[in-house]
Amino acid sequence: MSGVAFSVIHMFEGFDSELNSLGSGIDDVAVLFELQRRLDLHMIEVVGELDAVGMTDIVEGLSTKAWVSKTARCSGVTAARRVSVARAVRRRYRPEVLDRLRSGVVGFDHLVVIGRWSNPRIEPTWSDNA
Repeated sequence: MSGVAFSVIHMFEGFDSELNSLGSGIDDVAVLFELQRRLDLHMIEVVGELDAVGMTDIVEGLSTKAWVSKTARCSGVTAARRVSVARAVRRRYRPEVLDRLRSGVVGFDHLVVIGRWSNPRIEPTWSDNA
């Protein structure tokens, strides 16, 4: 098991008991949103790395998008969105954008919209403000 996978598993340890001990559905959902944010962050980092080195093609003979679609059992559109954000974070965005995702200031969906509407001419401006 890779270090990242171990970190993600370790991060989720204890959340089941925390989730079960919470009294209201609102608290349960708040914990689930936090878990989703953390999972999105790790997914972006790992998928970006797999894509950068061409690992899915080497190991599985599939593009990163096709591999994500197959592995996550999601549509090609959803897989393309995930890979696109992971590529942008790795190649185009300043490291501060990932820090903002980590802190919860922006979420995965924010990065989808930013990536869809950005271009290299305006990227330095919005990267500072994301």
